[in-house]
Amino acid sequence: SWTFNMCTGLTSIEIPGSVSYIGSVAFHGCVNVESIFVDASNTAYRAAGNCLIETKIGTIIKGCNNSVIPNDGSVTAIHNYAFYGCAELKSIDIPDSVMYIYHGAFQNCSSLTTVKLPNRLNTVDSVLFENCTSLESVIIPSSVEYIQMRAFNNCVNLSAIYYCGTESDWDQITINTD
Repeated sequence: SWTFNMCTGLTSIEIPGSVSYIGSVAFHGCVNVESIFVDASNTAYRAAGNCLIETKIGTIIKGCNNSVIPNDGSVTAIHNYAFYGCAELKSIDIPDSVMYIYHGAFQNCSSLTTVKLPNRLNTVDSVLFENCTSLESVIIPSSVEYIQMRAFNNCVNLSAIYYCGTESDWDQITINTD
């Protein structure tokens, strides 16, 4: 866990076929990564669209400024801090196969302007978009039941939140303000 924490000089990640385990948030704060490669013989991880993906559970564990999340149904989650600090990430298309986006996944993505959350998402996790200072609009699907504390903290340009459900659905959403 936290193996390469804040290695801001790291620009490329290459995972050999022999790697079978990468600890939690191993690449946290590696904000200058431009490319991610995984040897084709690796059965635990794969690279697609400049995303490092844990194959068995379909979770993105690291993305970068130029990542494109695969839209083939293979990605079901985005791990804690996966895109943390990707300051040049302007937009990201999150496919509807994604059911979970964990704590701080897009925290400090200061150039991110718009986000459409996937239709299977249940919770907008805490500090998910914290310090996304360019974020202007968010589309929240009707599947969302919980918005956690500080999910949009310091999103100073956030001027529009679109909810895709009906007005009566707002009664079902729990917003954590603690």
